[in-house]
Amino acid sequence: MRIMSYNLRMDTPHDGEMAWPHREPAVKWVWEEIDADIVGIQEGLPHQVAALDAWFPRYARVGRGRNADGSGECVAIYYKRDRWTLKETGDFWLSDTPEVPGSRTWGNNIPRIATWARLTDRDGVDWFILNTHLDHQSEEARVRGAEQIVRFLAERVQEAEHVVVTGDFNAQPDTEPMARFLAAGLSDCLAASGEGTFHGYTGTPRARIDYILAGEWVECRAARVVMDKPFDLWPSDHFPIYADLVATRKSAAGVHPSV
Repeated sequence: MRIMSYNLRMDTPHDGEMAWPHREPAVKWVWEEIDADIVGIQEGLPHQVAALDAWFPRYARVGRGRNADGSGECVAIYYKRDRWTLKETGDFWLSDTPEVPGSRTWGNNIPRIATWARLTDRDGVDWFILNTHLDHQSEEARVRGAEQIVRFLAERVQEAEHVVVTGDFNAQPDTEPMARFLAAGLSDCLAASGEGTFHGYTGTPRARIDYILAGEWVECRAARVVMDKPFDLWPSDHFPIYADLVATRKSAAGVHPSV
């Protein structure tokens, strides 16, 4: 299956000619061109998510806003309705009280959330998808958030499931948050590319901070940083990324034996 991680860049008037209403044609073009089976978005405000829902009705969506009342940015997961059956989904906050909506405790000024989904494809293969957006300011929040996600996967993933984690981690490959993920048995699908993903609407990569991580029994066949500029518009201040994945058999030890 093909999975894409797509930081939409929140709609803000501060972006001027790069604000969301101007970028919409490019956002749609990339989504349709990549034609992923699953898409994990970041920075999706309610009206941006509503636009995606209207543009792409063949996809279903799970995930809520990160604020206590359900508003604010979300890290929704989209999946093709004709390919997947949803078995279970949920959200948790990256904090000492993960079940408390809107909670934050590690130096991050805004709430951070993870959304997950148990999906079965039409061939009967079980997948566990988790999408998140780690904090952009606090290193402690990024490290603790990564540790919390690793613990969650170790506790919740079932033996038959194939794990994929997507997101904007605001962390480069040689940092502590990434070390936590890799130590848990997750592999970086775009490690070989070495290409940056954040470019700030310049087209020149500045940092590699967006990831698709695969569990032990998921093989990455191909992966790409999408640097297209359709209609002479950047879809986002991040380059979207995607990977083509194949499920392989699982061991009795589970996905994260080191956790």
